[in-house]
Amino acid sequence: MVVIWYILTEAGSIIENAGALGAPIPAWLTKMIAALESKVDQAGDNMSSKE
Repeated sequence: MVVIWYILTEAGSIIENAGALGAPIPAWLTKMIAALESKVDQAGDNMSSKE
């Protein structure tokens, strides 16, 4: 779970930086990364609350 979170966080950062440099970033890609990060965060929170 941690590896997935790390990959999504880095992907989001790369997309954000590419957009800041002027690269065209599709809105659906930004939304998809944000949604996946949120799902992984929720899953991690659920796993940690069970311990």
